[in-house]
Amino acid sequence: MNEKKYGNQSLHDLFFDVEIRMLFLIGIIHFPIFLLFPYFYLAIVWSLFSYYFIHRFTHTNVEFGKKYFPWHYDHHMGKNQHVNWGVRLPIVDYIMRTRLLSENSKNE
Repeated sequence: MNEKKYGNQSLHDLFFDVEIRMLFLIGIIHFPIFLLFPYFYLAIVWSLFSYYFIHRFTHTNVEFGKKYFPWHYDHHMGKNQHVNWGVRLPIVDYIMRTRLLSENSKNE
């Protein structure tokens, strides 16, 4: 789970990072919303930043991720990596019925 990609990245690495490019693309695609609902668009941008930094932090601090984001830890370390897609919150997994508790997340 602790990936080299989330270590010390140069500006060049950040520019060519697929994850960052996709988040930037999502922000661009949703930009027309800003014209009608600027606060909603700012919430989208906040969510994109929040996703990236929480995702990065849980990968660089595995014990923190295991304790406070067990659903994300289960996604990477569980037996079935086709479940537990939520990074910030498991609510989407509960709605879509893709939350699968593992031995690591019995305290949830």
